Amino acid sequence: MSPPAGVPPRTRAAVLIAAHNEYPTIAATIESVLAAYAPQDVFVFDDASTDGTADLVERYLPSSNVIRHPINVGKSRGLEYALTHVVYPAAYEFVTILDADTTMEPEYRGRALTALADERVACAAGQVKSRPDNNLISVYRACLYFIWQALFKRLQSAFDAIAIAPGCSSTWRVSALRQVRFDHRMSTEDFHLSIATHRQHLGRIKYVAGAVVWTQDPHTVRAFLRQTYRWDRAWWEVVRAHRVGLLWVRRGPRGGLSMSGLDIVNALVILSMLVFFLRLTALLVLLALPVEPPAMLYPGGRESLPLHLGMQTALMIAAVMVAAIATGRLWMVALAPAIVGLMLLEFLNSLRALASVIRHTFPRRPSDDGSSAWVSPDRLAIASARRAPRVGAAGEASRGNAA
Repeated sequence: MSPPAGVPPRTRAAVLIAAHNEYPTIAATIESVLAAYAPQDVFVFDDASTDGTADLVERYLPSSNVIRHPINVGKSRGLEYALTHVVYPAAYEFVTILDADTTMEPEYRGRALTALADERVACAAGQVKSRPDNNLISVYRACLYFIWQALFKRLQSAFDAIAIAPGCSSTWRVSALRQVRFDHRMSTEDFHLSIATHRQHLGRIKYVAGAVVWTQDPHTVRAFLRQTYRWDRAWWEVVRAHRVGLLWVRRGPRGGLSMSGLDIVNALVILSMLVFFLRLTALLVLLALPVEPPAMLYPGGRESLPLHLGMQTALMIAAVMVAAIATGRLWMVALAPAIVGLMLLEFLNSLRALASVIRHTFPRRPSDDGSSAWVSPDRLAIASARRAPRVGAAGEASRGNAA
């Protein structure tokens, strides 16, 4: 297989997938990866799955590439183990960390490696899209992903301020990644790896819109709230641990002082979002309670509240309409009120996570001996495109990977 256009020759790229009970989705994930990678360059860390995940994966990959761990240690520890004991010793130059419920477009590999041809780039962050599972959460996430990536992610990338290289699809320069110490106290690993890359001056994190992946989002409100709480808590953990947004001027790698795009851009983004949603929440509370609003904020009194609420809601609905057109899901507009409601619900969930982090920076776990487990959310089966081939231990089904 010839390397994609723009990718330098003789690069060696691997894929690492951490999995725990991912039988319904991982076959489609592996098949999408094998459209661009040879089987011997794809590794799966099976974290004590009980549903036959590892056996299924061995139908696609050499058995030596399936790392079976007998104890559920969690995604963060699993990734660190696989990187340290398998990927790093194999002298790969790049590694893509991919979730087991995420499929990549065939162009993903070429686009990511082209971005990493610039030696200043430590990580290529792909564009995440929600699989069209036709449920409210999927539609909401499709809207949110578009708004966030089309606006904020591009802004962050321009100012070297990307705060998260998504754990479901990011390609790392191995020489940079191996300098970052995993912090298993964090609720997720991806925020910490991203912020630590900035703080240690290991290189830029670049948003690559053409490196597209499709991920499966929760299909129940309960699972959605649990996932967003974990994500929000992870964000506030790194904000507190790394003082994100506070170090506007800091010492650079050569000793001189410089402005920090990471801190400036993310402080402005956080403040703008807090102000917007706190104002929306305040308007709803003031309308529900028979009290007069502050004259300084609302000179028109209670009579002006519906107008202010209408204007703020109209902005959100307009964003939904733009996302609906851009993603080709025009019927998303009909769900705009529910999407706005989920936005507000997620904001309140984020405040709950913030309150938790203020009390305890990191979650209290039963032990710190490596036994912290992870539980994958319920998955909807992703149809497999073809019957899985039988791959021997030596990787006889390999198609050859020039990279």
